[in-house]
Amino acid sequence: MIKCKECGGEVSSKADACPKCGVRLKAKPSGCIVGFFKLIGGIVGTIIGLMVAISFLSGGDKRDPLQELESRCRALSDSYSIESEKPTVYSSCVSSGKAALKSRGVN
Repeated sequence: MIKCKECGGEVSSKADACPKCGVRLKAKPSGCIVGFFKLIGGIVGTIIGLMVAISFLSGGDKRDPLQELESRCRALSDSYSIESEKPTVYSSCVSSGKAALKSRGVN
């Protein structure tokens, strides 16, 4: 628990705002920064998705490529440090990986 700088009330250290007075305790990242991280997450996801698809196509792996792609993309997004961007990383990775698999004739 921490003290609110505005009203002095006790607030959870995980709270974004004081429940008593409503003052914001944590600054939200600016739109520019958020947009930048979405772009980077999308690029990283796309690159990893393509790499995963290519590794399946070049190897003799008998596992289901789509399940393995989704599993590896999930692992990638889970390791991404910005919680709000994990869905962007995952969806970019899966969509680019599926496109690469489809272009090679793997369904």
